Amino acid sequence: MIDSVVLQTVLTLLGSTPFAAPLKVGALRPSLFTFAFADMAVAQNGFKPLVRDGAFDIAECAIVDELFDETTAILGAA
Repeated sequence: MIDSVVLQTVLTLLGSTPFAAPLKVGALRPSLFTFAFADMAVAQNGFKPLVRDGAFDIAECAIVDELFDETTAILGAA
């Protein structure tokens, strides 16, 4: 039997929206890890460090960004 469990902290990029509020205030919590939220009101402000540096473990991203990335890869543009 395990007496204490150390939860992994996951650095998260999530905008300050009504939909994200339960996660940010702790009303909704995962059981396998804890969130550490980046101090950014708008998720798009953290997009550059997310993509270039892999700065976040979990991030809110728009589908358009993913499609742009795939299109760029297909066309071979840098």
